Amino acid sequence: MLANGARQADSVGQGAVLAPGRQRPAGMIFFNEEGTEVGGLVFSGRRVDGQVQASGSLTFDRYNQDQTIQLHYGERGTDYLAGVRVIDRPATSLASVKELLDRREATSAPQARTAIEAEMMATMGIAVERTFVGRMTDGPAALVLSDAQSRPRLVLSVESNGTARVRFLDEAGAVVREVAP
Repeated sequence: MLANGARQADSVGQGAVLAPGRQRPAGMIFFNEEGTEVGGLVFSGRRVDGQVQASGSLTFDRYNQDQTIQLHYGERGTDYLAGVRVIDRPATSLASVKELLDRREATSAPQARTAIEAEMMATMGIAVERTFVGRMTDGPAALVLSDAQSRPRLVLSVESNGTARVRFLDEAGAVVREVAP
């Protein structure tokens, strides 16, 4: 389906509308032969208080799950990020947490939303970013490989000035070894 933000399609998983009325940016949402959302191409861009807020994203979803590959650009003020992400998703269907998704969308209280999201993760499992390749918000081009808890463990980067680095990190994010010219 191709639409602007006001007419965007609902998320659908295994025939159930997930998070009805959820706001999405303009773009295209892709569906498989079963009518389940399998990814999309979305764009947004505007100035808020004189600052740019823009993004673009092409995603591919795991079967009955959410995005597992994302080509993404995001800009907020003077910061921007552009790259490709690979995300581990559990095999549990998003439709299995439909009632929790509905409750989360119905509340605006931050603590209640956090509690519902924790229950969703306990039921379904968590999404974990494993790989990022692209331009980081602080400027360097980087390849970041993360462990199964989404903690960066190996970072290959090149700064804007051309300085290259290879960093090995422990589970707390501390550099345990660095190779640089």
